[in-house]
Amino acid sequence: MNKTEERATAKKYLEEAEKLTKEGVTKEAIEKYQQVIKLMPKLLLAHFQLGKLYRKEKQLKKAIKHLESVLKIKQEHPQAQKRLNKLKEQQEKRRNKQNKDKENPELYDYLLGDEQRKNGKLAEACESYQKAIDNQPKEKLDIIYGKLAQTWLDMAEAAKAIAAYKKASEIKPNNYKYYQQIAEVYAKQGKLDEAIEEQKKAIEKSGNNPICKYYLMNYEEQKKNKEELKDIKYTIISLGFHCLPRTLLTRWGVKKTKIQGEKSCPFDLAVHPLASVCKLIENDFEDYLNVDFFRKKIYHKKKGEEIIVQNTKYDSRFSHTVGEAYFENNYEKIVQTYQKRIENFYNYISENNILFVWFGRTENSAAKELDKIIRKKFPDLYFKIAFINQKENQRFYNHKNIILHKACFPSKNYS
Repeated sequence: MNKTEERATAKKYLEEAEKLTKEGVTKEAIEKYQQVIKLMPKLLLAHFQLGKLYRKEKQLKKAIKHLESVLKIKQEHPQAQKRLNKLKEQQEKRRNKQNKDKENPELYDYLLGDEQRKNGKLAEACESYQKAIDNQPKEKLDIIYGKLAQTWLDMAEAAKAIAAYKKASEIKPNNYKYYQQIAEVYAKQGKLDEAIEEQKKAIEKSGNNPICKYYLMNYEEQKKNKEELKDIKYTIISLGFHCLPRTLLTRWGVKKTKIQGEKSCPFDLAVHPLASVCKLIENDFEDYLNVDFFRKKIYHKKKGEEIIVQNTKYDSRFSHTVGEAYFENNYEKIVQTYQKRIENFYNYISENNILFVWFGRTENSAAKELDKIIRKKFPDLYFKIAFINQKENQRFYNHKNIILHKACFPSKNYS
């Protein structure tokens, strides 16, 4: 490759890298900038961008290396110098923190558990929290037991979660939140009498907190709904557009929870526009798990950055599969998780008597299209589609399969 061809190829890679950076696809952008540097080692822009991207990936050593390269190419570069100084400060703080953690093994295990849980490594997190419990003075244990309980619950280990929350409540008997958490786990198990009993304790400990009273009302309504629906044979499948339909229906006892044996389907815990739902059902989820269409998308939240995976073909976002464990081995864990959810979807469809549920504003034409696709795809299926809407006063006419329902939510202060 001659010099002219090298420059043309580097320019192409640079344009691709800039596009990927704007899309928030950090790792792929880094690869492109590295290809640019192989062809043009002294291109200042590529080194500067790599410094920024490696900082996003929390790879401080590599970020520092590329910012130092910028200053070797151009000594007077205020932006690079400012970033470099800041990164070196962060690096020093990180070293000091690591040394401090090593001196305090109980703190180290606790923080390690938090990091593992954040990255989806739940079994490892439980082990770390347990080690932290073994090394902590009793008065500090309630918080760690609470974290351990949350992690057990993420793993659908309800009994272990309750046991951990009870330990926390024994250490801090006046903290109403632990009784409320115990009640919530009992409710997820379908043990509503036990949930009601624990929630009454939470109300007493909290001094009649309105949120606690709201949850008690909710458990009583769940019990009532469960009794009324016990003889009706049907399956509810959420179609999105996000996780609210599943959350809403389990919250009121209309749909079973994961702990009660309900299996997740692809639209339960992800974000999908209605047009994409229609296409996915129509074409049997073609390219849904094709990693060539996967891109990482960064969301800036109060607690820091959250990275999720997006399927660009369908504009769908796997919003509940968060953490490094899901990105490893070319998104292997996401693919496996959603393959199982697609299988669950078709297994439920084979049972007949399906209530599909969609939450969000919907045009008549889109509702008709969804109904048409499901009837064509599953001609023997007996089903209804419930469109839940919070604000719009919509009406659907001449739709024997379509139900419209307005959802009501509690006020901000739960009064």
